Amino acid sequence: MPDRIFFEPLAPEREAEALALVRSVFDAMVAPGFSEQGRASFNDYLDRFAFSRREGEGVALAAVRDGILVGVLEVVGGNHVALFFVSPDCQGRGVGKELMHRAVERCGRDDSGPAALTVNASPGSVKTYAGMGFAADGGERERDGIRFVPMTLPLQPL
Repeated sequence: MPDRIFFEPLAPEREAEALALVRSVFDAMVAPGFSEQGRASFNDYLDRFAFSRREGEGVALAAVRDGILVGVLEVVGGNHVALFFVSPDCQGRGVGKELMHRAVERCGRDDSGPAALTVNASPGSVKTYAGMGFAADGGERERDGIRFVPMTLPLQPL
């Protein structure tokens, strides 16, 4: 029987665990494609802005298996996916899709909600985002050593 995964808002007391998950997945799967400057910029971003350290409107969600975080997703400014990481052993099992589904629902799919979600996808994650309905808004870019492809997911009111 597969492990049961629960989805919930990221509790403030779990932020250190969430940051550890983000850093671990980033180091293993994203950082090898970044320059030293890009890796440093990403880590600086985490230190200064991740989760509750960010001002403004935000949604942070967690996927939990056996009491351990296996996925996190943060939407900031009401419509921008700032962080989205799933443990490698849970990738390809629908964990990311369910986190994204819940994020879309939390952001509001009514007339007063955002018209779209945006993300700056790392080059290796473009295919994953495309599989969830995101479309590229141009080609690859680089800012502060961080390589990304801007992408958008149009939201339709219910």
